[in-house]
Amino acid sequence: MIKPLSDRLATLLAIAALLAAMLAFALQVVYQDANRAAFITFNAFLQGLPAGLWASVSVLGSSLGALALFAPTLRVRPRWAAAMLLSMPFVWLYSQGFKWMMDAPRPPQVLDQSVFHFTGTLPPDPAFPSGHATTGFCLAAVVTLLPSRNYRALFAPVALALAVAVALSRIALGVHWPLDVVAGAAGGWICGMLGVAASGHWRFWEGRQGIRLMAATLGALSLLLALQNPGHPSARLFQWLLALWGITGAAMAWPACRAGHHA
Repeated sequence: MIKPLSDRLATLLAIAALLAAMLAFALQVVYQDANRAAFITFNAFLQGLPAGLWASVSVLGSSLGALALFAPTLRVRPRWAAAMLLSMPFVWLYSQGFKWMMDAPRPPQVLDQSVFHFTGTLPPDPAFPSGHATTGFCLAAVVTLLPSRNYRALFAPVALALAVAVALSRIALGVHWPLDVVAGAAGGWICGMLGVAASGHWRFWEGRQGIRLMAATLGALSLLLALQNPGHPSARLFQWLLALWGITGAAMAWPACRAGHHA
């Protein structure tokens, strides 16, 4: 039986995320010079860790990477995987919709590369907001909002730290401005809350066939992750390991699922 966060606290978190997203949108338009200066500062500071590490962390913020990470939860907490799957359409609509609406250039497209560190492949889509930060904080919202009090105390700090690391990785790799990741983080939290709400309404995850359908979906997406270009050669091994994690987790859920096992 899941004991979610109180309705009042969940509402406050949603309002805070909405306000943060609105602020990031406003600042992105008005304070572009400050955004660029902050990017150069953070980008230089984050070079204290190797680019390969940041590239590997960044894989967790891709849609396929986040879903592969959740695949093993199908066996014991299928609602977690269901909420993450249901949140993905919201993540895509938010990040891609506003990317094409704002059409903001990425740092390598406007800055002299002698003043910052850029590594890997430049993504082809616009910068604002960061899709990886959106996915990372969507993941954190699902892990924070769904578990019981004891599980939340264990998993929520880890999920939030991971989401922050994913967001910072996009600045460290030189492909996103600070306000990109702020807007992505705020939107991702809202998307995660919508996924959790949707999983409470559509409870397909309680039945055997629902779990097996999710297992087939997550297994296929994890295989697709293994074939995807991570954008940085040093992240390839981690990407393959994450894909194997997802495929294995999906396969383990297939024979063991039974209706109403866990929330």
